Amino acid sequence: RLVFAPHESVGDFGGEVDNWHWPRHTGDISMIRAYVGKDGKPADFSPDNVPYKPPHYLKLATKPLKQGDLVLIAGYPGRTNRLKTASETEDAVSFMYPRMNAYMEQNLAALQALSDASPELKIKATPMMRGLNNYITKNKGIVEGLVKGGLEGEKVKGEARLKEWVAAEPGRKAAYGDVLEKLAALSAESKKTREADAELMELTRVPLLASATQIVRMAEERPKADAARDPAFQERNWKRLEGTEREKQTRFDPAIDRALLKLAMKRAAKVPAKERSGMVAVIVGAGEPTDARIEAAVDALYKATKLGELEGRIGLVKSAKLDDLQKSKDPMLQVALKLRPLQKAAKEREEGYEGAMALLRPRYIDLLEKSSTTPLAPDANSTLRVTFGTVRGYSPSAQAAPYEPFTVVSQMVKKNTGKEPFNAPEAVLGAAKAKKFGPYADKDLGELPVDFLSDLDITNGNSGSATLNGRGELVGLAFDGNYESMASDWLFMPKITRTIHVDFRYVLWLLDGVYGGDHIVKEMGGTPSVQ
Repeated sequence: RLVFAPHESVGDFGGEVDNWHWPRHTGDISMIRAYVGKDGKPADFSPDNVPYKPPHYLKLATKPLKQGDLVLIAGYPGRTNRLKTASETEDAVSFMYPRMNAYMEQNLAALQALSDASPELKIKATPMMRGLNNYITKNKGIVEGLVKGGLEGEKVKGEARLKEWVAAEPGRKAAYGDVLEKLAALSAESKKTREADAELMELTRVPLLASATQIVRMAEERPKADAARDPAFQERNWKRLEGTEREKQTRFDPAIDRALLKLAMKRAAKVPAKERSGMVAVIVGAGEPTDARIEAAVDALYKATKLGELEGRIGLVKSAKLDDLQKSKDPMLQVALKLRPLQKAAKEREEGYEGAMALLRPRYIDLLEKSSTTPLAPDANSTLRVTFGTVRGYSPSAQAAPYEPFTVVSQMVKKNTGKEPFNAPEAVLGAAKAKKFGPYADKDLGELPVDFLSDLDITNGNSGSATLNGRGELVGLAFDGNYESMASDWLFMPKITRTIHVDFRYVLWLLDGVYGGDHIVKEMGGTPSVQ
């Protein structure tokens, strides 16, 4: 259950202006408490639930964090692409990122228009808008680093060196001579259907159509023995599927859903017919998919569907049979059924590609390792990773002065304009100006730290990961990276790759000195000290 979240203009101070940039002054923090049944075991919600008391938990740091100190993070980063080939990198630069940013920018504009017209829609659209803004900025930084920064060229040069290394000895040629050629051929083959596959992937981001697809998939899998089901639809995940629908409903609005589907359709309609997935024809029918026909078809779809009703949708997730769905008059379910063969074919293409890569990629990695004179920077693959390094600043360019690794609260006060996104709450500003920092002030900095930098290696998925010092004590929370290093997901750059953390001393000060959270400080093992 939610315990603490600061005012939006603390947690998102600087907004998109400061996003992915340093210096930062953002208190990106929220706290939840886990509850269990009275017997200490996991339980559904009940007024009788009690706070969970784990046998082990992180302790607050007992010494102030300094520049050069060891820090580490254990968390679940998503995926990076450092071990991709030059052809895969080129495809990302020429197609994937431009297409992705185009659709995100169009979706963002549509959501902004809806938000401007309705306060209720703004509440529901804001999380999506922030997510889109976040990825748009990151993707632009990646492309900028790969193209303007020359990293794509480095990939090409590196591959040329690999070919020379392989050709230099007969044994190498026998072991690796066909690897690069086969990888390039696989990449070229995948380009033939990349637009169609991207269109179908977009539909998974239209909430109601995604729900209809899940209902169809669950109906397909339910008759099978549990071990034979797709793992996502095994019995262990049934409650999760239901929970997903309940969580989705808190943000669902047909106006938002319609807008997203219309944009996906219109984007696809502008692509040459031979490259399309067939998704447009399923929804609009035969003939030229004009904007007017798309608008009319999508409006009719949402007017007639009953899937917007949560309990009815959950009932279908729990018990719908394929025969019943095929007889259903709900147009959203009929669209999902008709899209299913297209999605299945796309999934089979993906699995075929991944299967072929599973045979070639290990040989490619072995080639990289054998030919390299330095250790390879590993790729994250959504599994648990530990990254360790030090608190340190960086220079954004060879000519620029280095950035200090800490920001302080007086800088935040100076940055404050009273207007979004630099509009800190008066309570925070007043406490900062009074300089009542208690034990949370840093003697070397002369005041209260807000955020800090480290050279830890993280990516999307690590946001919120606890940052520990060399004693395993809590010193901060990771929440961002620096713009100059966005392309490090493709080619690691230790000189400028930095992680941005909220300093936990700032968090404790907010609780202790601003928001009256003494009881929370005590629960974490601290001693409230700001009078």
